[in-house]
Amino acid sequence: MNTVKNFLLDELEDAVVIKRELEDGKQNPISNYIACVMVERDLITLGESFTPSGGGQPVLVDASNIVDLLVGLTFEGKAYFFGNGTVNGSKARPEEMMESQAYGSYTEPRPTGHVKELIEFTYKNSFLNTPFLNALRRRTKKFDVFVFTDTTVQQIRYRRNQPIFKGIGSALTGNALEEVTGGFQISYNDEKGELEPWVGINEDDLDAERIAYTFGAYGAPTGLTAVAGAEGRYTMVTGTGGHFTRTVEQAAGSPVYSIFKDGNKAIPNAEPVTVDSNTGKVTVGNTLPVGRYTYTVVAENATGVRGKYTFTIHVNPA
Repeated sequence: MNTVKNFLLDELEDAVVIKRELEDGKQNPISNYIACVMVERDLITLGESFTPSGGGQPVLVDASNIVDLLVGLTFEGKAYFFGNGTVNGSKARPEEMMESQAYGSYTEPRPTGHVKELIEFTYKNSFLNTPFLNALRRRTKKFDVFVFTDTTVQQIRYRRNQPIFKGIGSALTGNALEEVTGGFQISYNDEKGELEPWVGINEDDLDAERIAYTFGAYGAPTGLTAVAGAEGRYTMVTGTGGHFTRTVEQAAGSPVYSIFKDGNKAIPNAEPVTVDSNTGKVTVGNTLPVGRYTYTVVAENATGVRGKYTFTIHVNPA
């Protein structure tokens, strides 16, 4: 049996709402979403306390710190960051959920306050990220989603707003003068209307270039000789071999290291140069032939944060 509680409004939710006007010199946000972050559900919420990994002090999450906190979670491998310069999002007015019919003297059904929304994102790198988009299509992970204009942020919560990812994929137009583009849509609902925008975002903080590993100094080499004044250049006498270590500066997360020749080529078996995938230690075998070689070490985590550096080895005859 229903109780009277089921028929009462939440008075705290429906208290007096203030209407505000922009101050002179202030502008409304630009009319597109310029960034999007997908993060593990219930991990971080606007208006609530959040404790960073590693035993940091709890902080109250708001527009002033949300981007930095999400960047940190991205480096930890807990969030996917679509930064400014990689996505463009649009949204129409919400679809109102209406009463089932008109009642009493009303001539048409009234809105219930419940709305359905759809954001459409064009994603610059969609085609090359087909595996990720397929996983999004299959709902392999449950995300809260943060969407950003140049000055605001809104949070789409998995449990409350029930986001659905659809309209996923890329289109090839048949025009050789165009790049492949694609994207995804996020459909969601809220029983109390449109999601509130939190004001206070700094557009520069959303730059996609923030999401990249940087490397610390080269460790002291063993068996190799560093060329003075030329970072990342080594000499070696054939038949000796050696090693050095260089790791990413960001402490959070667990990047996986890999190594390539001349930028992006597999290293031939005749060149015994490897990198430890966990520690970043580069080892050069003593059978590396006489010659000059260039290699690139790449570090990447589970959510696509990546960084790289290049070094050269000149192997001299004994």
